[in-house]
Amino acid sequence: MLVVSLAFAAVLFASPQEPAVLALRVTPIEFDAGEHGRFPSLSASAQDTLHLCWFAPGTELGTTQLQHSVWRDKTWQPSTSLASGRDWLVNWADFAKYQEDAQGHAVASWQTFSADKRGYGVTRKLRAKVDGPWSAATSLHLDRAGVEHGFVAFAALGAGRFFATWLQSTATGPPTNLRYTILNVDGVPSEEFVLDDLVCDCCSTAAIALPSGEVVVAYRNRSTDEVRDLRVVRGNPADPNSWTAPTAVDKEGWKTQSCPVNGPALANDGNFISLVFYTEGATGMPQVKYLSSKDGGKSFGLPLPIAGGKTCLGRVAVAQLPAGGPAIVAWLEQSESGAHWVACAIPRSGQPSAVVPIAAVTGARADGFLQLAASANTVFAAWTSSNPAPTAVKLARIELK
Repeated sequence: MLVVSLAFAAVLFASPQEPAVLALRVTPIEFDAGEHGRFPSLSASAQDTLHLCWFAPGTELGTTQLQHSVWRDKTWQPSTSLASGRDWLVNWADFAKYQEDAQGHAVASWQTFSADKRGYGVTRKLRAKVDGPWSAATSLHLDRAGVEHGFVAFAALGAGRFFATWLQSTATGPPTNLRYTILNVDGVPSEEFVLDDLVCDCCSTAAIALPSGEVVVAYRNRSTDEVRDLRVVRGNPADPNSWTAPTAVDKEGWKTQSCPVNGPALANDGNFISLVFYTEGATGMPQVKYLSSKDGGKSFGLPLPIAGGKTCLGRVAVAQLPAGGPAIVAWLEQSESGAHWVACAIPRSGQPSAVVPIAAVTGARADGFLQLAASANTVFAAWTSSNPAPTAVKLARIELK
């Protein structure tokens, strides 16, 4: 079944008269620190610096640790523990996040259950300088009610400020809304604002900062008649009146009564933006689509279908290579024996590459979401290996041949 689905993508990408120019090479990386870990998150803070965080068992039964390692000087540095606790929500789709800016300011977040266990909130720590102390753990959001808060996305704004967006429900369930705030590493509190007052309850959000200081956010909207199409907003976080109205980038018409747990992914090189998302549209046929914007998200080109069929499970990721380079897109494909994380390269013009496998997994929730991030001309992939047990965080390099 995997071969059939990959063949579908190959037909879309190339023909005998127009062979694909790009080709990818995937190289596994030894990463002993990831043993027994799961649900990694990758982010970049500078051209050659990446950050990896993941959940690992603590020293006591039931305790979870948030581990962190940095890619610097062409190697992954020894891991450190950022936090640990016993009341954490360790979720396959809504995992911890870490973001650092070019000056070394940093923010980390994870989820903790409310006292009554009926809801959960986002807990965060801030760091004001490189290798400096972290602040005390506290709530990311002002609301302390026992409802659902999660699916955080960060973007570094510079000068010790971070854009943070998340989903927040009410005591009676939906409507869930999309909120944002600015986090200051000096601890000065900031207001919260609503970007969209009715969104899908459990699809991940994505955010990127542009050279202008504006931020672009992609997320899954929700209408009153349960159409859950992708939306994009853009604005200056310091000016809550600057945000654009939620804009559709594709004619999906995806109507579903349950949350797909399949959010979008964003990456950028300056004002060039790559956006990838999973949809079943009005036909019910699974597809992964790619769009790009050359003007900082003011407009997007036509969607490019890059995978589809019943074996396409989504869970998309994207990384953008700099200096006119291609986007590397990854997603999950089902097979008769399990599933594979797969990837392709999409240039800014011309034919995308053939699809290559990254790793074999089970296809279950325990696999979580693969993560991608670019460092110079290399893209790193991080994912959870759950079969055979125990779990482990695995890494690979994805490079152009």
